[in-house]
Parts: sequence; C-alpha cells; structure tokens
Amino acid sequence: MRVARMLAAAATLLPVAVAAQEPAAVVAVRVVERGTGRPLPEASVALRAGVVRVTDAAGTFRFPPIRRGSYTLEVSALGYRTREIALNVRADTTLLVELEVAPLPIDPLEVRSRTVDVRGRVTDAAHDIPVRDAAVQVAAERVTTNGAGRFRVRRVPASEPAVVVVRAFGFLPASAQITPENDTTLAFALEEDPIASRMIEAVVAEIEIRSRAIPYARRHIGRADLLRRRNFPVGDLLRQMLGTRIRRVQCVMIDDVQRAFGMEQLDTYMPEELQYIEILDGGGMIRAYTRRYISRKLGPEVTLPPILLVKTPMGPLCR
Repeated sequence: MRVARMLAAAATLLPVAVAAQEPAAVVAVRVVERGTGRPLPEASVALRAGVVRVTDAAGTFRFPPIRRGSYTLEVSALGYRTREIALNVRADTTLLVELEVAPLPIDPLEVRSRTVDVRGRVTDAAHDIPVRDAAVQVAAERVTTNGAGRFRVRRVPASEPAVVVVRAFGFLPASAQITPENDTTLAFALEEDPIASRMIEAVVAEIEIRSRAIPYARRHIGRADLLRRRNFPVGDLLRQMLGTRIRRVQCVMIDDVQRAFGMEQLDTYMPEELQYIEILDGGGMIRAYTRRYISRKLGPEVTLPPILLVKTPMGPLCR
C-alpha cells in the first residue's frame, strides 16, 4: 500500500514538473517610422498590463525571457499612432513594428495662435536616475513622465509666460517660469521630500514588524541597496543574491498579491521601481513592494494583510 501511494503521488506531480521545464522565449522589438524606416528611440513597448519599457537609440528593446503563450504587444510613441499586436509566442521572436505619424487635426476656418512643445527629463537629484510617473503641468496641460523620465507637453502658447510644475511621489515639487518662443527643452532634478521619506520609513517599519510574526528566517533589501544595483532587472538581482537557493522559491508576492509567474514578472521591474524586498525562509517566499504601492499605504494608520506561509506535503500555502 505504501508503494502504491508513492506511485500515485509521483504521477500527480509529474505534469507540474514537466510544465516547469517548458523553455521560455525571448521577444525582441524594433520600432521604426512607417515610410522612412527611421528608428524611434524612447518608444513605449508593453507586453504585460502595467509593465512598460522604452526602446534604445536604435529603436530596439529585448524583453527578458517569458513563458510561451498568447500576449498583446502595445507600442506607442509621442506623435505616432499606437499599435496593438496579438502575439502567439512559441519560440524566440523578433518583430519590426512600423508606427504611422499621427496628424494634428486642424480646422481651416479657425485662426489659432502659434504653439510650441515643451519637453524635458525628470531625474532623482541624489542618484541621477529617471523619475517615472512624475506629473508635469504647463498651464492647463498635464502629462506624466515615461520610463526614461521624459515628458512632452504639446500646444503650449508661444511668447506667453507659463509656469512648469513637476510633482512626483517622494520628492519635493519643482517649477520653472518660461516664455517659450520656440520648442523648449527643460531638465528637472528633484530633491527627496524629508517628510515623505519619514512616512515611507514608517510603512516599511510596519512591513518589517509584520514579517517578524512568522517563524522563518528573513532577509531584506532596502531602497539604498536596490539603487546600488539599478543596472540589473530585479529578477537577475535576486538570482545573484540567492545563487542555487533560487530553486527554493515557492511563492512570489508583488504588492501583497501572489503572482503565478512571479520571478518572470520581477524580470520586468528595474530596482528603482521598488521600495523594499523581503526574502523569507531562505528564499521560500519573496515579497516585493513597489513605490506606487507604498504611496497608497501612506496615512495615519497603515493597514497590511497578514502573511501566511505554511508548509504542507502538497506544497506551501502562501498569502
């Protein structure tokens, strides 16, 4: 009877082991202007919802290895029509994506004053890294920075005084007075907001207190350590730190939500996008917290769901 039960358990686990060995595929994208073939640097490319990257100077971007299956690729760039492409990834794939110039609507019967574009880049003054999702406002127009910290505000009235205001989570606001005669490029280096920094530290402290309540060894990676390793995707950073123990990873939580393919998702994050990482049970559970998630937890009372990590013969229960 004992042998029969062992054979039955092995048969149950076999499909999972085979699925885990399914090789990943790499998707590479090159973005060009339709008609001219001119490469489009800093075009936004997204393969998963909420995860956006930008192309390099040659208009190319190579995604980290992903699980084979069906995806939707979205490609956009300032001044061009956005394209969505359905992909069925079965092997390494290289795509050439052509974007059409988006014409500006003009009413021939209406006389309009001359306008210019105000563009620029927002960086973290202390670390010289781009600040993503910063809000940039010029008069009534408002945009947010992309993954490279860049922005572009269109149709700003020429020869008229205007104030450019930049705000981003964790930083003091910055502003500039301009009277643009032609297209204008600005650079903003934001200083950390000491009050926001203390509030962030309080949220991180609550996260640490919560993890001490479970009976497993813990290790953490703070914001300073993440920024020192900012040239590597978060998934690669964890593989370097854990070495062979990366095989022990059973549960990956991003912003307190369990992810079925957590390590693959962490490959799409860069360290500057995160605030804090916890490694529990020697790598059995990894919990990553984005800056955006921490910003939602700021307030007089921090409410965090409890951690659940229970080892069972059928695998761990995680929450």
